[in-house]
Amino acid sequence: MTPSKFRWGLYFIAIGFMILAVNADWLDGDYWLVLLGWWPLLLIELGVEKIFLKSRLEIISYLAPVGIVLFMAYVAVQVGPDDNQAGFFSDYRWSKESDKDVRLIQAVINHGDSDIRINRSLYDMAEARFDRFSRKPEIKYDRADTVGRIEIDKRAGLSGNFLVFNKSRTLDDWAVYFTDEIPLELECFGDKADVNLNLERMLVRKVKINDDNGEIFLRLGDNNPVTLLDIEGDGARFTLRIPEGAGLKIFGDTYSGYLENLNFTRQGDSFRSNSYDSAGVRLELRLDSRLEHLSIDYY
Repeated sequence: MTPSKFRWGLYFIAIGFMILAVNADWLDGDYWLVLLGWWPLLLIELGVEKIFLKSRLEIISYLAPVGIVLFMAYVAVQVGPDDNQAGFFSDYRWSKESDKDVRLIQAVINHGDSDIRINRSLYDMAEARFDRFSRKPEIKYDRADTVGRIEIDKRAGLSGNFLVFNKSRTLDDWAVYFTDEIPLELECFGDKADVNLNLERMLVRKVKINDDNGEIFLRLGDNNPVTLLDIEGDGARFTLRIPEGAGLKIFGDTYSGYLENLNFTRQGDSFRSNSYDSAGVRLELRLDSRLEHLSIDYY
């Protein structure tokens, strides 16, 4: 029997078992999508088979497809039935329940090239969801006195797939949520990612974003008297939405023409909106001169 016949016979048997497992509800139907993400392993297996075919080590040509079948079984164990959310390949969820002793949340998020959306949490102090086709990050939480510190780092995780899908604007790789009952200091770092921060109802004290060549959207409310903003990103496009009547101070003169058209006035090293001095809510914004686009809108 040739390695080719052995390979296809083994694959047909394995696929048949997996189909039966899905039909019997022993395995989530998304198993096939997860397995598809590892399709380059099939190319590697075929290459190994060709290399050792008709050589003194021809046994390796027979072992290569066995390795693929064993990997299929491993993925099946990780995915499990449709109610299993613990496996590496399934949607990854994390949450931190409310802590009455925490008076300030400091969150540092390195999301890499994964699109991220941040909004209000209705139940927990913080929670997050990471799509099955994005890298699973490392999450750390610790509390020092009354400060709860959350670190989410994509670089520390393991890559989950080799297949690249076109991203829909209505979907996010990452979704992170924070309570609106505790003041928040937030830092987000990424690259070529869509960053959508709807912080309208949160007690935001500081926001720092660095996203080269990305799309940054930030919506703020009027729940905190002073908010400090720092936006960086070479080639990034930044859109800011703030409440009507909020005072805005912008440091630097890179965007002087645009700001003057919005009736901002220069005072020293900054531009200020007309309502800044008398506003009950004030925003101080430092902008990277390398941004490709700036847009400020009131609602």
